[in-house]
Amino acid sequence: MYQPSGSSPSLVKKIRDEIAETYDERYEEYLDFLAEVRNYVKQYVANRTERRACLREAIEPIYLHNTEERQMFLNELQQTFPSKQLIS
Repeated sequence: MYQPSGSSPSLVKKIRDEIAETYDERYEEYLDFLAEVRNYVKQYVANRTERRACLREAIEPIYLHNTEERQMFLNELQQTFPSKQLIS
């Protein structure tokens, strides 16, 4: 059984450093994008299957590295599911 009682502070530091290297500042804007997509999808996409597909598409690696692709995705999402149709 795992006991996180400080048995290896060196390992904790190593893991923390690896996470910081992997999830650098690029992820801040990417997380903002994902939040925007999620909020829009929750508000304007009625069909559960379509919601899941949109959210699954948004986590594709291309959107992490390419802000133009993010904007194109958001534009397409807004065209496909116009904000005029609110979900109650």
